[in-house]
Amino acid sequence: MPVPSPVQSIKANTTPLVFSVCAVSLGGVVGVTLGITGLAHSGQEFVTSGQATAELELVGLLSTNASVLMILILGGLLMGVPTLIVLFQNGLVIGLLAGAAATSGELWIFLALTVPHATFELPAFWIAGCVGLKLPFNLGEYLLERRDSLLCRRDLVHAAVLLSIAFALVALGAVVESEVTARIARRL
Repeated sequence: MPVPSPVQSIKANTTPLVFSVCAVSLGGVVGVTLGITGLAHSGQEFVTSGQATAELELVGLLSTNASVLMILILGGLLMGVPTLIVLFQNGLVIGLLAGAAATSGELWIFLALTVPHATFELPAFWIAGCVGLKLPFNLGEYLLERRDSLLCRRDLVHAAVLLSIAFALVALGAVVESEVTARIARRL
């Protein structure tokens, strides 16, 4: 079997990918709502510029984001529940921060510090979530007798293609976060 293109792998996994994106989006909507209404306000926390930029080191970012990818992927072994929770939580945190930034009049700062690396990290998390949700989706189709087997070689090849894309995006996002976001943070 020839290795499919990334587009073919994404098309073959459209349903779990849509669920992955929707879980993050739902978390984001809830987070923004809580952040804007102030229902999630737990007090003011201050972080110095030195603390913020120290947390933007490449190795730490790679380690953290690779760990998130692994949880998203392996969550499929537990029927996708951990995968959906982590995806929702990711959106929730982003939404809370965006809502809080919007109410304090600093939305542009939030966007300047988030958009450069989130452009790479969010698709990576969506794709890893898609892979983590594929097994539960296949199980459902198998139990409904829409599939002959739970997993086939084609599914594994598509998963490998998607995972290589996800890990490449996380690596790229970590480089952007450690270089671009760190520079932006120092100048703000």
